[in-house]
Amino acid sequence: MKIGRILIGLLLLAAVATYQRAAADEKLTISAIEGNGILIQVGKAVLVKTYQDAGLGVSFRDYPGKRAVFNANDGVTDGELLRSKRASKLYKNLIRLEPAAITDEFAAYSVNVAGPIVSTKDLARYSIVYRRGSTIPTKVTEGMRRFEIDRFEQGIKLLQSGRVDVMLYFRIPTSYNLKHKFPSTNIRRISDKLIIAPLYHYLHRRNKHLTPRLEAALRHIVASGERDKIVDAVVANGGFDGDLAKLNLN
Repeated sequence: MKIGRILIGLLLLAAVATYQRAAADEKLTISAIEGNGILIQVGKAVLVKTYQDAGLGVSFRDYPGKRAVFNANDGVTDGELLRSKRASKLYKNLIRLEPAAITDEFAAYSVNVAGPIVSTKDLARYSIVYRRGSTIPTKVTEGMRRFEIDRFEQGIKLLQSGRVDVMLYFRIPTSYNLKHKFPSTNIRRISDKLIIAPLYHYLHRRNKHLTPRLEAALRHIVASGERDKIVDAVVANGGFDGDLAKLNLN
């Protein structure tokens, strides 16, 4: 009987080990918008950590524009890297994971305006520039003096020349660009948490069974502060090449 119990115990341990190896071997391919945008790189770093902690593998397949989310919704890939909450209504095959993989904000930047810009109503007295196609800035600046740009560098030139007063832009990309591309600029942020913009990770519905594991891992790295450390490290490092070990997360 004693030998039998030992054998049963060994078989159970072997079964658990086999399950864990199978889970770790499961690897998902996630759609991402192509290019070297810092938000995309930050998102990839956060998800590499999330999947790693959940005992899953992950790789990324880059596509131009909206093809990334279309392919995720159609099941060509296993999910979409980052999208706004609105994607839940537009793409019925995608499941949104909570909490947000990244929480960024549209912040106000200026050279001559002292600020602070506390609410979007404070923007009405100034001329404003933002990236073409940005839904939130377009909505909150309706009726104001506003201009659209195609590239971040255009906004910098307009601010420095005094042709506009305020630029609305994502905080993480702006921090990256000011640190690495315009280190000597006198442009500064004049708002704090002006327009919060959470970005979520989505899975194709065929991977619904993985949602609890991934959400648990994501909640942990958010609550522990690891997510914020990853964001800061990617910005400071100038990008992410897929290797978390190269980031200084201490």
